[in-house]
Amino acid sequence: MNYAPLQSQGYVRLSFADLGGHSWMLEDQLGGPSFERDGDELNSRGLYVDLAPWRYHAFALKAQSAPAGSPPRRPGMPAVAV
Repeated sequence: MNYAPLQSQGYVRLSFADLGGHSWMLEDQLGGPSFERDGDELNSRGLYVDLAPWRYHAFALKAQSAPAGSPPRRPGMPAVAV
């Protein structure tokens, strides 16, 4: 959420330890756009956001792919509000 009266950008650190090795679809649960992001980048840098004044996102994360031999993912979808 951008509480500022100006456009704001930055990286949001995510607290999910098992994002790496997957591509992720971030689906805005409030009707906004969806984005595909690399899990390794989400782990290392975080989620880059660029929000207009007083705007917000609420994303559900869905794993898109995993490398061969990766352990199966736990059921459920992590969610993050930005």
